[in-house]
Amino acid sequence: MSWVDIYGRNSSYGFAPETWAQVKKMAKDRLIRNLRNPRVIVTTYGELVDHSRPTIDFGTPRNAVFHGLLGQISDDEEEQGRGLLSALVVHSQDGRPGIGFFDGAANWGRDVSDRDKCWTQEVDRLAPRQSAAIVRRRFRQA
Repeated sequence: MSWVDIYGRNSSYGFAPETWAQVKKMAKDRLIRNLRNPRVIVTTYGELVDHSRPTIDFGTPRNAVFHGLLGQISDDEEEQGRGLLSALVVHSQDGRPGIGFFDGAANWGRDVSDRDKCWTQEVDRLAPRQSAAIVRRRFRQA
């Protein structure tokens, strides 16, 4: 199984492989750091694009290559049995992941018929001591 990837599972999307590996590690490290902080847990697409900008400027969170990066990170983590890490990247407006997350989750065999349930289960898998309700609360207060 793998994420829907516009160029290929191991693509560096035209960037030098070392540069791609560096931005992938930076993004993954950021997601894991946030996951371990009960006051943060998630990051927005925009925050992660900004965080990546010194290495690769994706421009906007809508960039297809940026979403390829998220897919590769989730594939890598799922292959290690740790879950779809991109569940922790959400829209700033509603605190939920985008359609690409659910497409990728379906490719990995997740039941996405109820998107809220799918996302909640993935967040619970990634952060068993936290809950998706806590994540959603962060965005209701903003």
